[in-house]
Amino acid sequence: MELLTPVLTKIASRLAIASLVLLACAMVALYGDLWGVGQAYPLLSPYHRAMVMVTIVLIVLMLIYGLPSYLIMAIGLINIVWLLGPLLTIGEIPPLAPLLPRALICSIIAMIALGYYISVLAIEAGNLPQKFSSLALFSHYAPPRYPELQQWRKEWRRILIHLKRQIPLRKRLFCQTSANTSKACIMVAGPSKSGKTSALLNAELILTLPSQQLMARQAIRCTEQPQFWLADNALWCDTPGRYFDLDPTTPDAADEWQALTKQLVGMKSVTTIEAIVFVIDCPRLLSSTSQQLTDYAALCRTHLRVLQQQINRQLSLTLFVSQLDQLVGFQEYFHDLPLQERCQLLGEKFEQGRKEPLLDIDTISQHLNSMVKRIDKQVLTKQQQCDDVLLRKGIERFPVNLEALTRALLLFIEPLVSLRPDGLPSEYPALQGVYLGCSELCQESVYTHPQSLVRQWLEDANRQRYALAKQPEETQDQVLETLPRSLRHYFIKTLFQYRIIDDYRLRLSLHQQHIMTRLRRGALLMAILIISAGSIYAVAQHYYDNQHFFTESQQALTRLDEELSATQLPLDLALNKLTQLTITRRQGGEQSSSLFSDWERGLAEQWAERTTLVYNQWLYDHLLPSIEKVVVDDLTAQLSMGDPKKLFATLSVYLMLHGELEKDSAFLERWLSAHATLITMLEHKENLPLLLRRLFSETSWKISSFSADKQLIESARQLLLQQPLSDYLYHDIVQQLEAISLPIIDLPQLITSSHPLLFTFTGKVNAAAGLYNLHGVKYWDKQVATTHFPNALARVMKILYGTRALSLKDPQYATQQELWQQVSLMYWKAYRDYWQDFLKGLRLNLSIVDNGASQVKHRQHIEYLLKDFTSPESQLRQLLVNVAQQTQLSLTQGGDRIPTTTPLAEEVILEKQQRRENVDQYFIALHRFVETSSTNTSFTLEQLELALTQLYIALQATEIMTEQQFKALVTEQAKTSDFTTILLHLDQLPVPLPQLFETLLSVAQQQVSKQTRAINSEQINQEIIQFCRQHLMGRYPFALSGGDADPHSVAEMFSPQGKLARYFTQYLADKVDTHQRPWRFVTADQAISPRLLSLFEQGKKIQQQLFPQSSQQFGVNITLTVNDLASAITQLIIDSDEQQFRYVHGPILQQKIRWPSANPSPHFQIRAIAAQGQLLWNIEEKGYWGIFRWLERSKKQFGARNRQTEVTLGGEAEQAVLTVNGLGTSVTDFIRLFRRFDCSIAE
Repeated sequence: MELLTPVLTKIASRLAIASLVLLACAMVALYGDLWGVGQAYPLLSPYHRAMVMVTIVLIVLMLIYGLPSYLIMAIGLINIVWLLGPLLTIGEIPPLAPLLPRALICSIIAMIALGYYISVLAIEAGNLPQKFSSLALFSHYAPPRYPELQQWRKEWRRILIHLKRQIPLRKRLFCQTSANTSKACIMVAGPSKSGKTSALLNAELILTLPSQQLMARQAIRCTEQPQFWLADNALWCDTPGRYFDLDPTTPDAADEWQALTKQLVGMKSVTTIEAIVFVIDCPRLLSSTSQQLTDYAALCRTHLRVLQQQINRQLSLTLFVSQLDQLVGFQEYFHDLPLQERCQLLGEKFEQGRKEPLLDIDTISQHLNSMVKRIDKQVLTKQQQCDDVLLRKGIERFPVNLEALTRALLLFIEPLVSLRPDGLPSEYPALQGVYLGCSELCQESVYTHPQSLVRQWLEDANRQRYALAKQPEETQDQVLETLPRSLRHYFIKTLFQYRIIDDYRLRLSLHQQHIMTRLRRGALLMAILIISAGSIYAVAQHYYDNQHFFTESQQALTRLDEELSATQLPLDLALNKLTQLTITRRQGGEQSSSLFSDWERGLAEQWAERTTLVYNQWLYDHLLPSIEKVVVDDLTAQLSMGDPKKLFATLSVYLMLHGELEKDSAFLERWLSAHATLITMLEHKENLPLLLRRLFSETSWKISSFSADKQLIESARQLLLQQPLSDYLYHDIVQQLEAISLPIIDLPQLITSSHPLLFTFTGKVNAAAGLYNLHGVKYWDKQVATTHFPNALARVMKILYGTRALSLKDPQYATQQELWQQVSLMYWKAYRDYWQDFLKGLRLNLSIVDNGASQVKHRQHIEYLLKDFTSPESQLRQLLVNVAQQTQLSLTQGGDRIPTTTPLAEEVILEKQQRRENVDQYFIALHRFVETSSTNTSFTLEQLELALTQLYIALQATEIMTEQQFKALVTEQAKTSDFTTILLHLDQLPVPLPQLFETLLSVAQQQVSKQTRAINSEQINQEIIQFCRQHLMGRYPFALSGGDADPHSVAEMFSPQGKLARYFTQYLADKVDTHQRPWRFVTADQAISPRLLSLFEQGKKIQQQLFPQSSQQFGVNITLTVNDLASAITQLIIDSDEQQFRYVHGPILQQKIRWPSANPSPHFQIRAIAAQGQLLWNIEEKGYWGIFRWLERSKKQFGARNRQTEVTLGGEAEQAVLTVNGLGTSVTDFIRLFRRFDCSIAE
């Protein structure tokens, strides 16, 4: 996470900057035309807004790349002159309004800024003459005093830029930390002969440049000029020692040091100085006096302050004391350690609080004294372990000498860390630690190791360690010289490459974390400001928009009202315009009304009341007169046509419109909707039902108290009185009952014995159809006779007689009971017609509800009945019984209604007989079918139920049945059972049962086929699919990622006796044509789905690859041939499990590899070895399928002619070319076979 933090920080910062720039450009593009200066809008033109957006982007880029501030100022002045120049006036004359003056001024500004910038660049490069650079304006750009330093800086700047450009652009933008894009520079400084150069070269740095790698192998020489060492983690700068000598060899060393620091600081675009390692040798510290140490520290402090001031930020300083092994007593103190462990890397790292500017000398003294005390505590112990007097004296002197060294260090460090009254803490480097090392490599033939680190590599050299114990002591030095150079100087590598670099990375991450915290706070504050400003703007804009819309709507309503009154527009067109003026949120109409404020809701309610009043008034003023005219014209036409029913309905409408009859809104809407063609004042006739509903149901219009044409009403009444009163009563009752009829019911209610109800026809629903069932009969007798009949009688009499009907007693009808009996007879006639229509449509109107949720398809209606035949009480039987019982029961309801006191018993019997005669022969045949006893000579309902039940049981017991087998089953049942012969003679059943059961048998065949496929699919899922998903899917090679599939599981699935082959041979072999591609079924009767069939076809292809020539042995023989081997590779080692092969330059040999291997931990590895035994590259794959993973990922090419795959490994200079043979196809096609095998295709 520590390494990812700089990457994520850089990505977040760049995304934040890009987001802010895009936000600023978007604000200019969207709202720039609204920004004004006085009465002018300079950004009204899209060209001007584009110019401002480009300027914003250029300014941000200049700030990022650190260009001079005067270029930014020049761009700002050009925009101000170009955009705001036309607004400048002198009196009444705008001098900058024409394009030519503005273009001239902008060109002058651009030429001055660019000319100055180019001149500065030219002077820095030294391309202008000396006298031009001596001008006062360019005095600080004089030619350099030390051109070799400038040339050195230019060369390394070019090298670093070239290395930086080798990184892809996308990684430079988003995936590189600042430590990688700009190399961190660590300066190594110290006096002459202090051992800094040898210590740096002995640190085993991983150098990047080949030339420096060669230079590091040569002998160590004195550093005369600054030298960069480019490593993989930092850029190390080795400075000459003459800069820090008290007696410098050159008088201008201080000036040269200042010039060097300027050159290093000038390379900040490619590298930045992050730390200083100051190296000083132990003999110099001990041999110098206190005054010399003070002077020397002052010189170092001055030079370091110059560097610190140039960088303008605090640097970390690490003090490294070399040649510690020359301290008296060092060898004696560590005499018990082997020679390779004798010299230690001692050191103390100083911890510094955040609030402390610099460490004080007391803290440093405590750290160094603690180190001395730790060594002093072990003096007595070490003296007791040896008998030699000289060793004991040396051990006793070592802590004393080390303490003297620490005192000299304190004298040297005190002037470095003390804060001057004339300086700030940021002007001096911060001391991070003091480390003590041993002699240089050039002075000592053997370089020693630290005790704390040598144990890490001694475990790898146990054999040499045991050999040292057996050999004489004089040969130990010779054995030590044979140790690798990197092990002998591991402690220097630790100091330079880990402690210093890690400290730099820690400080960098803390700095970036601090910057990210500030950026997050700024982004959060910016987001809050933007959201607040956007909310305030939205509220204000919403208020002004609504206020403007309200005003426009009021004015438009007034104009529309005047226009309709003056020009007589079509009414529906005017109403549409009125509807469009309804108050809505134009830009957020979909939002909830709860988002409206109280003021908006109150205003909307007032507006709705006003528009409702206007709407109703328009209907009353313009639509109602036209309707009255239509009714009068229709009433006149019906008088001449002589149709009593239509004349009665028209007269009812006329009386309702004029207030002589109670208003029936539903009746008025239905009647007038049928006369839409008579309304000429509408533009669209389909708008009439909506307007009528609004007029009669919602509009309170004043009804006139008298008729306009009394003669017309009297003529209609005289014509209607010639017809029986019972006809008008029946139609009026049925009309009034339509709105309160019984609810529509479904088939489960129809065929349930406890509620023998009937359902209405699907399609055009008749609301009164609920009356024609058992509940309807009871409702008609108990409710209609006591409530609707008296009301209908009074209403009909009022229509026929007018106001005279209240006192009129017609001599033709003595009582209301006689009228009710005649109305009942008309109801029985309609009841019979209803049942006839019901039975005719029974086959096509079965309505089954699936769990009360939704109606299933018609194909499943009959399947529902077929499955029900196995129940103890067949629902089909109950359906037929209910139909017969209700038609029979309906005939007996009349006797209960007639009072026993009024008619005679004979009249009741005659009435029942008359009602029975009204029952059609259609019902009689159905009654006989239901009520006939079980005999051998006729078909009965019990026989039909038993025959279909046996058929269903036979179908359920059969797993696979074709169409021919199904027909044979029906024929054989006719021979074995007398009850099943009804299936062959369905035409003898009462209609519409024959049509119903013909469809039933057809769907039964489809059900058999569907069940067969379901059983096969479930069997495949149990035997194959579950095994495949558990052991193969998601594993290699069936998936690109994931673990390896077990070869035993693969063999169990795809072998000739595997799961796929066994099932296909047993169930599908005789039904599938395997010669066609893809495989197809021989017949139309498909045992499984085509998607499952493709699973077997793909498995057959895999079997042909893994089991060649239908053999039972699972595996593949792969032949590897090395065709080409680069000269840099001396040998190529191929290790496949326990089979290891070694190739060298020579004749081409073939080697066979058997896959899979019996090794329980299989692996595959290819190694390329150079002449010195160095590993050039290594390819390793683990698992059973490792060799195929390698083939899939490698760079390969397949030859179609020789059926071989050529694989290229390694780079250009370390390349090896192998030929793979034995697969019979390309690697891509081989792997694609497994990838296409997908168990998820199962149904």
